[in-house]
Amino acid sequence: MSPSLYSPGGSGIWKQQLGVTLLIRTSRGMRPTPAGEALFEHVKVMLSGFEKATARVKQIAAGRAGFLRVGTVATELHFPKLALARLREVAPDVDLRLSVMRSHELLS
Repeated sequence: MSPSLYSPGGSGIWKQQLGVTLLIRTSRGMRPTPAGEALFEHVKVMLSGFEKATARVKQIAAGRAGFLRVGTVATELHFPKLALARLREVAPDVDLRLSVMRSHELLS
């Protein structure tokens, strides 16, 4: 944990919010209480989730992830299949859906 969490102001905020002691001062420095260890484990999971979410958002913004639905008529199926196969190679995290429909369904 960062040193700012050990400061009287920082640790006081944690203790006030949670109502428990998270750190104990020892002759060798600080050590977490069982509650502090539990909080630390949850914070690690939260940070990991945030990092994954950030990476996913950046992938979507760059067009390398997300959802793409393509509609085609049965007589013109070859080109969309080739294009989607190529897209799958360059953007494997894009969720692709190919729908074969009648032409009037595509336009509605």
